[in-house]
Amino acid sequence: MMEQWLDEPPAPKLMKLWASYTRALMSVLPPKAAERIRQTVLAHARSVAESAGGFLGFGRVSKKEEKILQTLQEAFEAMKG
Repeated sequence: MMEQWLDEPPAPKLMKLWASYTRALMSVLPPKAAERIRQTVLAHARSVAESAGGFLGFGRVSKKEEKILQTLQEAFEAMKG
């Protein structure tokens, strides 16, 4: 998903729909399970971003990738509140 978003960013409407869907799904899960999902999604997204950049795939996350990671983080933070 991250790689596809780098080629063609999702429309704002799609991001809103994803956040609504995820918020509804997470609300029916036990808190520990929801937190594990949040951590797993964010960790996998960061891993993809880190492996795609830098020297031999290490060390650099582009500004474009960082923006997507921030969007994901914000969506999950909104769910916690």
